[in-house]
Amino acid sequence: MKLFSVILVGVSFAAISSADLKSEINSMNSKIHAAMKKGDMKSLGMIMKAGVTKDFKYIEDGKTMTFDQMFEQMKGSLSMMKLTKASTQVVSVKEKGTMGTSVEKHVMAGTMTGPDKKTHKVSFSGVSTNSYTKAGKAWMLKVMSWGKSEMLMDGKPVDMSKMGS
Repeated sequence: MKLFSVILVGVSFAAISSADLKSEINSMNSKIHAAMKKGDMKSLGMIMKAGVTKDFKYIEDGKTMTFDQMFEQMKGSLSMMKLTKASTQVVSVKEKGTMGTSVEKHVMAGTMTGPDKKTHKVSFSGVSTNSYTKAGKAWMLKVMSWGKSEMLMDGKPVDMSKMGS
């Protein structure tokens, strides 16, 4: 399980209903961040599910998941930590007709209890490329694909590929 990148998926989901895709992504991310910090999985799931296409794909390290598969991992990851920070910066947005793309930088931090039963500070930063499609007036997230990412535990790099699938 990719602890942080799966969690950060939440910050990019939205049913977006404005011609200005970037503003709407930022607005929805605020709602998603709030639900994540509260640990309100029911609200988070509803917010996110409403913003994806039926054929949504989550891609990380060459593996593809559906929304339901990704969200189950996300819930498990969030249950293992106390989230103290979640933010997203929209680096770029392109719109053409009913298609849109964004590149977003995600940052998250929190604490978690490790196998050693000690509390550890964890942080994650990563970049995703997202594809949207417009259905009526609503922008729906169709594909979220992770690129470069880094996880730190107590300030030291962690090999995320060894954290499970």
